[in-house]
Amino acid sequence: MSMLERKLARDLWHGKGQVVTIALVVASGIVAFVASLSTYESLRAMQLDYYERARFAHVFTSARRAPASLAPQLAAIDGVAGVETSLSYDVLLDLPGVLEPLAGRVIALPEHGLPRINRLTLMAGRWIEQPASNEVLVSQAFARARGLAPGAALSALLNGKRETLRIVGVVLSPEYIFSINPGMGDEKSFGVLWIGRRRLAAAFNMEGAFNRAALRLSARQSEAATAAVLAEVDRILEPYGSGGAHARNEQVSHRALAQEIEEQKVFGLVLPSIFLGVAVFLLNVVLARQIGTQRGQIAALKALGCADWRLGLHYLEFVLVIVAAGIVLGVAGGAALGRMLTGLYTEYFRFPELAYRVEPWITLAAAAASMAAAAAGALGATLRVARLPPAEAMRPASPPVFRPTLADRLGLGHWYSPAVRMVVRELERRPARALVTISGIAAALAILVSGTWWRDAIDYLLEVELRMRERQDVSIALAEPASSSAGYDLLQLPGVMRAETERTANVRYRNGHRQWRASLVGLPRDSQMRLLLDDRLRTVALPPDGVVLNERLAARLGVRPGQTVQVEFLQGARVKRDVPVAGLTGELMAMQGYMSMDALNRLLGE
Repeated sequence: MSMLERKLARDLWHGKGQVVTIALVVASGIVAFVASLSTYESLRAMQLDYYERARFAHVFTSARRAPASLAPQLAAIDGVAGVETSLSYDVLLDLPGVLEPLAGRVIALPEHGLPRINRLTLMAGRWIEQPASNEVLVSQAFARARGLAPGAALSALLNGKRETLRIVGVVLSPEYIFSINPGMGDEKSFGVLWIGRRRLAAAFNMEGAFNRAALRLSARQSEAATAAVLAEVDRILEPYGSGGAHARNEQVSHRALAQEIEEQKVFGLVLPSIFLGVAVFLLNVVLARQIGTQRGQIAALKALGCADWRLGLHYLEFVLVIVAAGIVLGVAGGAALGRMLTGLYTEYFRFPELAYRVEPWITLAAAAASMAAAAAGALGATLRVARLPPAEAMRPASPPVFRPTLADRLGLGHWYSPAVRMVVRELERRPARALVTISGIAAALAILVSGTWWRDAIDYLLEVELRMRERQDVSIALAEPASSSAGYDLLQLPGVMRAETERTANVRYRNGHRQWRASLVGLPRDSQMRLLLDDRLRTVALPPDGVVLNERLAARLGVRPGQTVQVEFLQGARVKRDVPVAGLTGELMAMQGYMSMDALNRLLGE
């Protein structure tokens, strides 16, 4: 070992406490970077691979009752590579020993074979052998949540008739990677079943017809080309009660999965930056202190002929060795944490197999960013070492030059004490150092906040959502629309003090080229059980006319109160109306619109 290498080893050993601390801070940032981005890449790769193998649809549509002869017309649309029609109904399920209501969705399998689009993956049991029987396949999420296995039985209300269904297989579907639908509960209370088409068609009198269709597009379509396909699908199915075609990015399961994947990407970029900021601050402080205490050694080394650049490189190596130790620990810890995170996500997002991997670019990027940040933090100190003349290094550091502070020059110095004057003078004398110190402290506090705010945020959301906004004790969802007189019937039930009815319509909001599918909820103007709140938790009153939009929805559509937005109802006669935007609710509320029940009925001509 050379003389400087032995000195480097001694410096690292004597400052081992600081070395370990800084290395752990660097490792923490790299752990967050590697874990988040490897999880992001793994989930994204599993998503794309599963979508391709299962031939996940690009376009989805529904209708009340469309003849099967329309399938060739849908397949003939320019840009469509494949079409598969089916039947789908939301039903009530009943399991032995389960008291709470269970929602289910029963989907028909093709007449012959298995779906060519949205292919199923068999995880346990077997496929249906008798299409006209009560044999069903069940989604893996619901089966695990309820402890169901092939051979188990459950009851379903099919078109008003109670039927006993026998589970023969447990499957996965790309449509239900995230097995939850708005208003229908989580995977424990929402189950997806697949049954023979002849059996489901006979139960709902849908022989020779379909009410849902899935389309695959040829190659990668542009946004404009996809919009043209959606418009043509709507045109063909509009006479048959079309529910409005929508692209994959509006499919519930895909949207939830895509949002979670993007969150991991954001975490992988934001949190490591905070840790590296703290590490740079600590490295700068430690290196400056070490150089200050080793001025005599620096002078001796320079007097003995050590080159300036070699001495500066020595102190840079001191920093890089610490960071290298953090990189090794961080990459190992990040890979382990990433595997755990990916495994945790697969408990909620159902994939046929877990395929976790750490891409080489993630490791290289983590190492490069850490080394670059450390070198930038130590650059100033190493340059001062390189430029320090030997004679000057042999003397103690000169005291800083005194200058009156800005407040002193303005004649305000007598307003504060000498102790405060010393602090102010130090800040003005070394503004860059003060800024770095402030940034380091701020980054450290950001780490504490980022790791502890979740519980407070969840508590706040529950307080706002379940105690301030949603004030009812029981909610009832009806499979078919009912008269408003049903509210009076509910008032007659024992213990009921107040009952309110509401109406929900699936609509497409449009403003110029911008559009978004969401719900439009009609509420009583004097509603006391569902309140509309703004960001300051103030009640937003329902106007006699006009719609109140969620802030995020309004921003997506580019509209403000006082402007109008087109509302296209995706049910029935597909009514289109220009409606004034009367107000906005806070971002915490659902991304949908609200209006009075009377105004909603008038829009629909009822």
